[in-house]
Amino acid sequence: MIFACQQSPASTDPVNQQQNEQQNNQQANDDVGQEQAGQEANHEKIEITYIDRNGNQHIVDLSQLPITSGTGGFKKSGGGISGPIGLSGPLLDDLVDVYGGFTEEDALEVTATDDYMMTLSKEQTQGDITVYDSDGSPVGTGPTDLMIAIDSDADEMKSSFPRIVYVSPDSPITDGHFWVRNIAEIKVVPSIIEWNLTMSGLSEYTSDRATFESIANCHNSPHPPQSFEKENKQGTIDTYEGVPLWALLSTVDGNDLETGHYRLNKELADAGYTIQIYAKDGYKVELTSQEVAYNNDIVLAYRMNNQPLPEEDGPLQLVGSGLPSKQHSIKNISKIEIVNIPQ
Repeated sequence: MIFACQQSPASTDPVNQQQNEQQNNQQANDDVGQEQAGQEANHEKIEITYIDRNGNQHIVDLSQLPITSGTGGFKKSGGGISGPIGLSGPLLDDLVDVYGGFTEEDALEVTATDDYMMTLSKEQTQGDITVYDSDGSPVGTGPTDLMIAIDSDADEMKSSFPRIVYVSPDSPITDGHFWVRNIAEIKVVPSIIEWNLTMSGLSEYTSDRATFESIANCHNSPHPPQSFEKENKQGTIDTYEGVPLWALLSTVDGNDLETGHYRLNKELADAGYTIQIYAKDGYKVELTSQEVAYNNDIVLAYRMNNQPLPEEDGPLQLVGSGLPSKQHSIKNISKIEIVNIPQ
């Protein structure tokens, strides 16, 4: 899930010349840093963009960082297991340490060449994530090592590098949505707040922050990401990003497929039921299944202006031109229920 940065042509403008000189000096420093960190390796040049906590941009050749090896596998969204397989590449810590480090106040935003994006908390970058057994059942949390894999003993994986992977001597199985493939950019961003959205209907389902983010960034799917623009009180435009509400309903309407593609139970929606959306304080709004079914203009938003929703609105807010009224734009969403389901 999955970019290639192209540098702008040089300009003869004096200001641009100065900026170009600064960029060249920065790149020279990057080269020195990589030379100091690097070791002999039989890998071709593999470059990504790294943006440090001060906003400085670095072009990093991953093959010049210390290379380690390990094994690991991942659990697919539909429950299937891939691996474990042998993997090699630099550890994330080795990359971060070269370019200014990483604090408890930071998170990492990993973007792929197809614009799939996953934000990793400090704990997740340290390998503290859920580990599963070979049947896909959770068995605990970490410890694992986060590697940026650039090679593997599995040929089918080679086209996905560079890739975020989790490895350890115990060959851990971890959630596949963290395994961002074909990395284009890694950026240090402010720390994030973890949250859960609970769903109930014909079944029950809980989405954590990372799972929701993976749904919201899955471009090649029947539930493409949605955005909505709205003028704020200051007269400027806020851009919201999120998931169509109907895609989340598919997790509890009895029709979500094992492949995990969030397909709505259209027959049940046509028959009619009520959707109740709750805020943390108990405030509730209702929509009908007919209003929501495959309506991409009713969006469960988690970001605004390229940032997580502000605390007073988040973690989720209902937005979109398909809402019946402004009162339906409920904030601080924590729970969604399907009720009045036809027998």
